[in-house]
Amino acid sequence: MVDSWRLLAELVGLLGLSLALGLLARRLRQTAAIGYLLAGLLAGPKGLGIIQARETVDFLASLGVALLLFGIGLEFSWHRIAALGRRSVIAGLLQFGLTWLAGAAAGRWLGLSAAGQLVLGNVLALSSTAFLLRILQERSELDSRHGRLTFGVALLQDLLLIPLLVFQSISAQGRSELEGLADLFVQLVKGAALLALIYVVVRMVVLPIFRRADAYTEREAPVLLSVLVAVGCSWGSHVAGLSPVLGAFVGGVLLADQPVSAQVRANLAPFQAVFFTLFFASIGMLAGIPSIQQAPLVLLASAGIIAVKLVMAGLALRLTGCPPRVALMGGLALAQIGEFSFVLAKDALDRRLLPAGWFEPLVTASILTLILNPYLMRAGHWWANRWSRRQSRLGVAEAAAEPAPESVIVVGFGPAGREVCRALEEAGLEPVVVESNPALAETAKGYQTVVGDGTSVETMVKAGIRTARMLIVTVPDPGTSRTILGVARDLNPDLRVLVRARYHRYAEPLRHLGAEAVVDEEHQVGRALADVARRRLGLTSGSS
Repeated sequence: MVDSWRLLAELVGLLGLSLALGLLARRLRQTAAIGYLLAGLLAGPKGLGIIQARETVDFLASLGVALLLFGIGLEFSWHRIAALGRRSVIAGLLQFGLTWLAGAAAGRWLGLSAAGQLVLGNVLALSSTAFLLRILQERSELDSRHGRLTFGVALLQDLLLIPLLVFQSISAQGRSELEGLADLFVQLVKGAALLALIYVVVRMVVLPIFRRADAYTEREAPVLLSVLVAVGCSWGSHVAGLSPVLGAFVGGVLLADQPVSAQVRANLAPFQAVFFTLFFASIGMLAGIPSIQQAPLVLLASAGIIAVKLVMAGLALRLTGCPPRVALMGGLALAQIGEFSFVLAKDALDRRLLPAGWFEPLVTASILTLILNPYLMRAGHWWANRWSRRQSRLGVAEAAAEPAPESVIVVGFGPAGREVCRALEEAGLEPVVVESNPALAETAKGYQTVVGDGTSVETMVKAGIRTARMLIVTVPDPGTSRTILGVARDLNPDLRVLVRARYHRYAEPLRHLGAEAVVDEEHQVGRALADVARRRLGLTSGSS
């Protein structure tokens, strides 16, 4: 029996070490999740041995990833998931298939059994949704083109977890393909029934309670209800024999379109922070610090995993029509091993599908891919920017149908871009729109439109950048804006450039890169809110 106070002491030690290393990682301008992984590595049985009650920590970590996926579901309503588009689905299936084949081929080359090849393919094919989301949010790239695509691919991978576990179960038990298909059908029926049940409970029970005014008379009521919904969805999925994270994600999605979603998200934020830390620390505890003899093998395995995943993910994105820059950034973002890969590897070890000597080196190499991932994404941005600027210096033949001189080019035709074009049109100017999304470009009727990536020299030349009067960049992703700005300056050094900065911290770097004016969204929103507040309060602008 676990000593409760000893367990509490171990959790305090693990959280304290995670906090210290997380803060250190942030001080070094890295994601805090790297610190949490290292904390688990040091605190685990292969490190300092702080944690003894491993099963309890694993359970809390499983609960943590379920709450994390519930929070992700709150961010992604059905409409937003649908907006990820067919390209994400096709790219996700291609990425999974190509990476799985590469992993299985590697397993065959290394002498694994057919079951071992299946497991290795499964493990390598998945990427970390939780880690990817954290990195994209910290880099303000979730709304970028590669951010939307890669997150859609990662979500699709998560949905494949149940079939993969079923196939591993079939391999372990040696049953026929017909029996395996019957099992998969049963799992699909269970999933559909669970979805229907969660939908009914959320719509018929949870939302009416949230809407009742007396539910908000006490602070505890909405907090408890939020936790109850998240944990209840996870528990229901577990009871149905499905992954707890699947139920949690579905519950979050069903609440995402409701006005209460912001309240639920705020209520769960403190819990998610604690459990998110425990989750990544628990992954770190699976690994061991490699010996001097093992280190080269682990490093080689990590490099091989990254290379295979980068090539296969990038190829999948290119095959779905993504430009090279998006394929590169998407490939780098997905070039790591996912949290569900560890679930599959542990399941395979328990079922003796994977040789015992393979588990620890594979997990250690996989964790190293997570640690290296933020650096790879940063290097990818640097390389893409350098390549784009090199292309512009080499010179690109101008398109025959180039727009008239002295044009104003607007990159991005989202809500901000549409407002800019409307204002320019009212002022008697005819803007040239550059938009990479063909569906959005279709809505730019009435404007001269170039469908292409604004970071591409060819696209910008075709839009008339060499003779343009002004460039207005309305895309929300700061990395993309920096690249567009660099390309524009190389092609037309005298060009006047206006850039949108979604967050205040990106405004000054954009000015240093040569933007004549930067519209700081946070500053502008603050000014607008202050003006509205003054008007509502009947104050003049000079009132104290």
